[in-house]
Amino acid sequence: MSLGPSDNEMNEVASSSGSSVILTGSGNGGGGGSNSSTTTESSISGLTAIEAASNEGLPPPTPPDMKRMSDDDDDDDDVNNEADSSTAESETKKLKLDEEGEAEKKKKKTTEEVWIPIESDPDILTQFLRRLTYTEHYLLDVPVLHEGELQELLAGHSVKAFLFLYQINERTTAEVATSAGAPDPPEDLFFMRQTIRNSCATVALVHAYMNTFGGGGGGQGGNGHVTASIIKEFAGAIEEQGLNQMPNMPERWQAIGELFAANKQIKSLHLEHAILGQSGVPVGRALDDVDNHYVALVGREGVLYRLDGRCEKPLPMGEYEEEKEEVGDEAGKGKENAPEKEKEEESLSFFGASIQALSSLIARDPDNYNFNILAFCAPKQK
Repeated sequence: MSLGPSDNEMNEVASSSGSSVILTGSGNGGGGGSNSSTTTESSISGLTAIEAASNEGLPPPTPPDMKRMSDDDDDDDDVNNEADSSTAESETKKLKLDEEGEAEKKKKKTTEEVWIPIESDPDILTQFLRRLTYTEHYLLDVPVLHEGELQELLAGHSVKAFLFLYQINERTTAEVATSAGAPDPPEDLFFMRQTIRNSCATVALVHAYMNTFGGGGGGQGGNGHVTASIIKEFAGAIEEQGLNQMPNMPERWQAIGELFAANKQIKSLHLEHAILGQSGVPVGRALDDVDNHYVALVGREGVLYRLDGRCEKPLPMGEYEEEKEEVGDEAGKGKENAPEKEKEEESLSFFGASIQALSSLIARDPDNYNFNILAFCAPKQK
């Protein structure tokens, strides 16, 4: 495809243009074209008028083009100059504001702390969790959400919470903006805001652990945690600083999130496990483009909560019957022989409510398969 005239065509244009300039400037003939002839005659007529005026002692006539410019364009030039000046000034201001905005964004990105994300690998996360807590808690992949199949898959495991990893986009973030309107959760539900980019895996693990330790709620304090563990020290600092007693819940959750962000031991352990796994480790600007996010699903007082550090509050996801057996050796026994009507009428267990909640989270973005589910399990009974 031709993008412009060929070299030969350009040479012909240059030659013709040069011929025209010579004819106009010198009055010499040549070229042979009608445009060249017209230009030559006009130039000679102009020169003859100037010579005649000079012979009679009169001022030379103003050429038509120059006269039009001198008569009409003085005022226009002033207006145009003012308009050009105003436009230039406006453009300069806009450019300055744009530069300041970009500088501010760059400064924010430079000063904002960003961690390396942790791969959604149950082995890596289990290793990380055990070093964080000095307990035998562990995580398992959840490949299906069919209750019967999953019940069989997780038989023998005491599932206390779930972790859900999903891709952030306009379909999966609407509830973040409206989370402030959620009802207040129970006082002993542990929650904190996420204040560091890409720290969501650790935030989700802490949410799951602090709310399920020993089969009960870890609460906002440090009682009952294993001596000398990193999580024990973190929970103790919350209690020592009185953050768990702050009456304003959103301020309490923000303060705990900031305390978490300042904990160098947690940060070091996170980064140590972030470089493990099969995925490539993002660096530099690529860290700003990470769009996957972890949340935890935990139960408290018969309500299943989604704990998402990006939200202003824990989000209720459904209700369940607390007395029901959780996933384990005894879970689901005898259900296969129960009448269909009885199955429909019985209330959900924590496990059943979790499956419904996870299904609803996936349904927000049904064509996106970039998600993962992990079961958070308490240590096996010996």
